[in-house]
Amino acid sequence: MAEQPSGSSFLDVEFEGRTAVVEWRPGKGFGISAGPIEGYGTGPDEVYPTEESVLERLEDVLERAQHTVPLREISLKRLREMRRITQEELAHALEIQQASVSKVEGRGDMRLSTLYKFVEALGGKLELVARFPEFEVKINPLNEAPSGEQPETA
Repeated sequence: MAEQPSGSSFLDVEFEGRTAVVEWRPGKGFGISAGPIEGYGTGPDEVYPTEESVLERLEDVLERAQHTVPLREISLKRLREMRRITQEELAHALEIQQASVSKVEGRGDMRLSTLYKFVEALGGKLELVARFPEFEVKINPLNEAPSGEQPETA
């Protein structure tokens, strides 16, 4: 039995002097980046679930000299759609009603614990980072004790 690949595979594509990078991750789909590089290792700018969809976008990018657009912000609804999960499937994973998923997706403000659960149910991990001019630090808003550290007491 052949082993399933577990890491990312990359393909550099060039067409008439224009380049793009395509990344494939098993079970995650295809990522594509083309244009000015803002930071090495930050991940693909755009993500597509199928070969057909990434090839269609790659053709547009190379033939029309377009740049991919990095995700800087995304709605919860769009995130769920990118993960190819229905509201019903997410509701089942969260053990709530589908209407509640719809309300969360439309909400402008919510509890962090709700956001954590939502992202985890989509297969991700939510991390909060505070950036200051001289440093950045992960924030632990749920007051969980980091490994090797005792929780603070009042």
